[in-house]
Amino acid sequence: MKKFFLLGLIFLLCGCRTIEEETVDNVMDSKYSLAKNSMLGYVKSVELAYTEYQYDSLVGNYEVRDNSTLVNIDGALVQLNVHSYGDEVNCADVRIIGGSIKLDDCSVNGYNFSYDNQVIDK
Repeated sequence: MKKFFLLGLIFLLCGCRTIEEETVDNVMDSKYSLAKNSMLGYVKSVELAYTEYQYDSLVGNYEVRDNSTLVNIDGALVQLNVHSYGDEVNCADVRIIGGSIKLDDCSVNGYNFSYDNQVIDK
């Protein structure tokens, strides 16, 4: 009887540990996915800010707001009013070359990415 109880206890402990490890893996996968999605959201925010900059520059209404982002647009440094993800995504270099966004050395919730037409793990 003691042997069966001991085997059952060992089985339960091993099974619980496996569930715990799977839970940790799932949480880490979720955090990574959220960070990657935040990166994609930031790219879309930069695209929108660039579009607004182009339009407002044509009509002469472009104003730089607080917390704007310095962006290299085809070699010229321009302050773009990126509206979201500013606190969550921090990039060392934001460039727009021929309308294509390139981000280097971005940190998002402890993960590091770059962007060149797709999110690239660092």
